Amino acid sequence: MPLFPKQAANSLVTETSQYFVFFCRYVCSAILAKCLIINVLRLILVILFFIAFLNITYTARHSYATSVCLANGVSIE
Repeated sequence: MPLFPKQAANSLVTETSQYFVFFCRYVCSAILAKCLIINVLRLILVILFFIAFLNITYTARHSYATSVCLANGVSIE
């Protein structure tokens, strides 16, 4: 008596490999999507820090210039 009646001899191997390939594709695409999302978030964070850096240096430069002018008796107006 055969162990798997009414089935081809290689049907289990074929189905197993198909599911395995599908699983590998799903996992790889999920990992890739996760990496892309992390890279996009990292890019957004770098852009925000760059804008903040520009804003901080601009404010510091003008604050220093104002304090120097006031120390030398120059009118702010």
